[in-house]
Amino acid sequence: MKRGFKKGQGLVEYALILVLIAIVVIVILSLLGTRVSDVFSQINSGLGLSGIGGGSSGSAITGLSAGVSTSGCFLGTCTLTVTANVSVDTPGNVTVSMSGCGSASGAISGSGSLSFTCSGAEHGSGQVCAQAANSACVNVSW
Repeated sequence: MKRGFKKGQGLVEYALILVLIAIVVIVILSLLGTRVSDVFSQINSGLGLSGIGGGSSGSAITGLSAGVSTSGCFLGTCTLTVTANVSVDTPGNVTVSMSGCGSASGAISGSGSLSFTCSGAEHGSGQVCAQAANSACVNVSW
């Protein structure tokens, strides 16, 4: 009985399995590839981004300021209203987020203001960030 042929047979079987897996992956990607691309494009356009990583076109933030007002303080806890003022060079979607008193986010179209209300310590600090084709952050304290 010759054993040399059985050793080579195992290698051929592994190669056939790899070829079969590659064919299945290619078929799946060719069927679903355009759908995945469409989903990513919709997400990017919904966020106001162009291309991967934000791109360089669209609204660019030219100014960002934020202010905090406190009210209804009781036992060291206050109601805080954080207002972000955003300026952009061209109208477009801008995402504004806040951290430091919980976290919140919202969107505006073009230049404008966005306010967040939260409960927090009478004294503290946080950060307000805006994202369009570029991003900017400012620190706020109360």
